[in-house]
Amino acid sequence: NSQELIRVKKSTMEIDKIWTFKVWNGSAKYPRIFLNADVIDDNTLLALFHNAYKHRYEYWKISRNGDSFKAKEVGATGSDLISNSAEVQGFVWDSAYDVYYIAFNDYLFKIGAGLDGGTEAGKLLNYYKFDTGREFEGLTIHAADRVEQAMELVRSLE
Repeated sequence: NSQELIRVKKSTMEIDKIWTFKVWNGSAKYPRIFLNADVIDDNTLLALFHNAYKHRYEYWKISRNGDSFKAKEVGATGSDLISNSAEVQGFVWDSAYDVYYIAFNDYLFKIGAGLDGGTEAGKLLNYYKFDTGREFEGLTIHAADRVEQAMELVRSLE
């Protein structure tokens, strides 16, 4: 029930450092395993955890100081967002608007992050449906004002 974080040297593409850490909510009986995270800087991750028992998505800020990690739940949605069991296929924080974007298959959800007080943490702000016949393959923020899907979707629309 631990997470591994690997730092890779850009110049050689070799592993520079591996950290292992655990996160739980209240007790080690309730571990948080993160399948999606957004690297904000060298010392900060924003991570997404689906709490199926409570039917919500939790947002965690994980901060690193040297080889020590500190995790804090910073928000949660009020629902599962999507009714089928689709896996999250993209997660990113847009700092310009203080929102998260979460992608599932042909759906994209815009959720308030509440990190800088600009939005209410966990509030569903909007959602978008795409009928491309393709799945999301990750998300990134480009030009600080739009969400851009990975190249697979872009190629499918050409």
